[in-house]
Amino acid sequence: TGELVSNRLFVWSLDAISSFSSASTSTSYKKRFLTDAAVNYMKKTSTATSGFDSIQFLEPAISRVLKEAPDFFKAKMNLGSILYFDAGSCLTFQMGKSIMFVNYNSKLDDDNQNFQKLMKLNIDDGKLWYSACGLRNEVKRFYDEKKPATSIGICSIVSFSGEVEPYQNTEAVEQRVPISDTSYSTCVSSDKACEVVPGISPNVTILSGMDFTAIVCPIICNDKTEVFRFYRNDVQMVGSGDEWTYVDGLRISRTGNIVEFPHTLSNRHSGVYRCEAGSKSFSFKVKVISLPQFQTETFVSDSHAKITGLLPPKVYAIEKEYVSYSCIVNFASLETVKIEPVFYFVETVGGSQSWTKMTLDEFRSKVNTDGSNFFLNATSAGKDSKRLTATVRRVPPVYTTYGTNFSHRFVCDVSIDRSESMMVGMPTYKVQSGGDVVFIPRLTRKQFVLNPNNNCSVQGCGFSKGAFFEFSLTDEFMAYLTRVGVDVESYLRLDNDLLDNVKILFNNASEISTTNAPQRLAYKIYP
Repeated sequence: TGELVSNRLFVWSLDAISSFSSASTSTSYKKRFLTDAAVNYMKKTSTATSGFDSIQFLEPAISRVLKEAPDFFKAKMNLGSILYFDAGSCLTFQMGKSIMFVNYNSKLDDDNQNFQKLMKLNIDDGKLWYSACGLRNEVKRFYDEKKPATSIGICSIVSFSGEVEPYQNTEAVEQRVPISDTSYSTCVSSDKACEVVPGISPNVTILSGMDFTAIVCPIICNDKTEVFRFYRNDVQMVGSGDEWTYVDGLRISRTGNIVEFPHTLSNRHSGVYRCEAGSKSFSFKVKVISLPQFQTETFVSDSHAKITGLLPPKVYAIEKEYVSYSCIVNFASLETVKIEPVFYFVETVGGSQSWTKMTLDEFRSKVNTDGSNFFLNATSAGKDSKRLTATVRRVPPVYTTYGTNFSHRFVCDVSIDRSESMMVGMPTYKVQSGGDVVFIPRLTRKQFVLNPNNNCSVQGCGFSKGAFFEFSLTDEFMAYLTRVGVDVESYLRLDNDLLDNVKILFNNASEISTTNAPQRLAYKIYP
């Protein structure tokens, strides 16, 4: 059996962050949310010496804004700068010619995934921590490899994690910096030490349904060839050497320092994720939240399949028959999920019809049924799911006092308290699933038109000869069935009482065939 998870959710616009205006007095370039120190460092990494160091890379004002964002949003939010070794536009930058000074980006290539081993941008405080000599050497190597002819570019970038990149925006900071204004060189360091970047929060909230959220190991080393390892609940996640390797539904980068969580998550993916490099280690405490959803997916090994807990779009309730309909909502890591019934009834006022919202008691009164014949049952269908079932032991006939019948719209209304909806940045959260319950009256003799040849004394029924029975419905009743979407044969097969005699024939006949014309149903019993 599989585990239930929610479907994909949300698309965000981060234009307000992309257009952030720095309070800098600089006039030679637009810093966006970068500091002068950040821009100067990207021009002249040769100023770095040895050991591990940090600079204030992001404007403190932007870090203060991001610090107040919901936890799941911070896990998806990526920003920083691009050092572009090309004279082209920031809007059309090429990853293969760029060094990404970012906390993360979903399109990082192998080079930039390895650069993440040498530097770490913490968006909580805006500081860039880096290996002074290790990063300096790699920037020089990259510069020599790309050989920009006359100038380099510096761009700001804002993105939201996701394989399909739900948001990405780049803006020019200083688009054409003359080579003469830059300085990239190497330094010598025999130290292969690693350090854990300070100030990184170990708590990560991931919203199931969000497309590929990443955790990046916050350990930086002096040597990019240092081996990084990730462990999930103390079990190592071993890559295969491919760009990404799927391990129990998650995927780990070839470089070993990045784990991505796809949208097909469940509560089972919550836990402790520890990364190690050199003699250092850091542990993330990952909490997966799945908001209530009716349309879900099952996760089994590395595959998944869609399932649904939606109400049927239409339910036929035949007079005096039993009928039941239900919905199932699935979620994870939530405590305040409520599932409640809502009834809508068509009422005619002043010659026009309108839907009226009703409570359970109001609805029972309107259709003349009580709690013993029509009742609701809300149950927990497991730790992370709830079911609401409506059961009708005996569909009531038309209520002659009001001229009303059992037809109505039934809605499963699901919500969570504000305390939990604010975890994903919304003051309220609600989902609904609805279905139309259509009343079908019991047929009487008046609704049938019988063929006089049905009489066995006329046709000489017998096991040696067989028999043929034919009947049709009146035009008026056929029109009603057509209006509510039921064909003749389907109706007769649903109506248990009408088929009693046919069932007896089924038990004694070698074969029965049926033909369905617009208003006629025939049963032929073969010898």
